[in-house]
Amino acid sequence: MRARKGQEPEDISSLARTLGFVDLDKSDVSNVKDFLPTFIPKVDALLGGGIPLSNMSEVFAPEQVGKSTFMLYLTKVATALGVYVLWVDVEGTTGSARMNQLNIHGDNIKIFNPDSLGVGHDLVIEDIARVIDKFLTAYNNNPEVFNKQPAIIIWDSIGASVSEAEDKLEYGKEGQRGRNAKAITDLVKKVTPKLSKANVALIAINQVRANQNMRGPYDKKWIRPGAVALDHWERLRLELRRSTQIKGIYGEGKDAYAGHILRILTDKSKDGTPHHEASVGMLSNYQVGVNPDIILNGVDYAYALYLNGVDLGLITTKGSYKLFTTQSGTVIHKYERDMLCDFKQNKKLLTDLFTQCMLKTFPKSYAPIANRTIDVSKWPYFTKALADFYKKNMNKGKEK
Repeated sequence: MRARKGQEPEDISSLARTLGFVDLDKSDVSNVKDFLPTFIPKVDALLGGGIPLSNMSEVFAPEQVGKSTFMLYLTKVATALGVYVLWVDVEGTTGSARMNQLNIHGDNIKIFNPDSLGVGHDLVIEDIARVIDKFLTAYNNNPEVFNKQPAIIIWDSIGASVSEAEDKLEYGKEGQRGRNAKAITDLVKKVTPKLSKANVALIAINQVRANQNMRGPYDKKWIRPGAVALDHWERLRLELRRSTQIKGIYGEGKDAYAGHILRILTDKSKDGTPHHEASVGMLSNYQVGVNPDIILNGVDYAYALYLNGVDLGLITTKGSYKLFTTQSGTVIHKYERDMLCDFKQNKKLLTDLFTQCMLKTFPKSYAPIANRTIDVSKWPYFTKALADFYKKNMNKGKEK
């Protein structure tokens, strides 16, 4: 309550109110109102719930690790939940063919690439800044239209983006140092305040470069373009690393490359656990079944949950077999590839595995259940019983 005109404040509390300060329990500006979860429990636990909306996040790694493919998985999750996905595709590599291969469809996916600007015009950082700025301005100026329409913007990628000045530079001539960094700084400083008011997440993909100035073992191995600007504004920063190779079973033989384990590390997180990691499979034509052929690609959900179940001890090994016990007590006792086929083909069985992984990872609460607009119960494996369990616990916490 503000002090009346001409009335002197009685204490610091009333003075603060006259200046616009509010009580801590009445301020939720910094609280995340919506998370886009991955529905891979160990990954959501790492992130503190998922990708935070109204904030900027970054995913960085060297090339050929799986950055864009990981983001395509998030695109698949988003479309299943009714979230719009806007790809700013600088490299011109995000096309319908790759999305179709990964079974990603939907009218909620839009692409902005060099063709969007017309022939003879390259897509530069300033163009990206203008289109994101215009989008956020329109979004915030029309809350009655857009308030309940969450979206994510994926910038693919920072490493492939150049400033207007660098783009116009003639071959063989050295440009002014720091122009790209300044363009990125200007973009971030301009759009992030507007982002904080919109139910939109901006996720920047960044391809790192070798640190040519590395002198000792404790120096950073990689350099992230635009890091100085990004570090301050980001709420979440993920590093992806390539780990153990996954070998094939059919086709070219048991030693054929069929993918690799993708390590996801939180380099920065205001909601999850910084400097911890989780792993998923990054698959490439991994054939696990024949007649019918069952081939896994990208971040396959059944395979991701299978690895999660192994990590949690829900799927164990006995000799050459894998064992999984359903909630009803049925024991599945099969070779790994046969069990993967079952999870892939049997929605009820995969739902059972998902539910057990969730309850073991989040025994009491699950942050995205309190989302303002993104309804996690739309996920095909998220049962009503599981949603009701978390909602009941959430309401108990409010009562206390």
